[in-house]
Amino acid sequence: MAYSNEVFGNRLALARKSKGFKTQADFARKAEVDVNSIARYEAGINSPNLDTACKIASTLGISLDSLTGLQPLIIDD
Repeated sequence: MAYSNEVFGNRLALARKSKGFKTQADFARKAEVDVNSIARYEAGINSPNLDTACKIASTLGISLDSLTGLQPLIIDD
């Protein structure tokens, strides 16, 4: 499967909500990423650079491969 902004955005939104971050702003503060960037990622408009993608995945406690669609998205609570 090839990387796409849409897949990343959908998985980010699903994982964020599943991990208890009800708003993009709550998650952005925890991940130390600009809230407008999170909104653009979830909308599939932009994609993060590697450092930011790693921060997002780490904050969510999931692998970067699962966040980008290279592996199944498995969310452990």
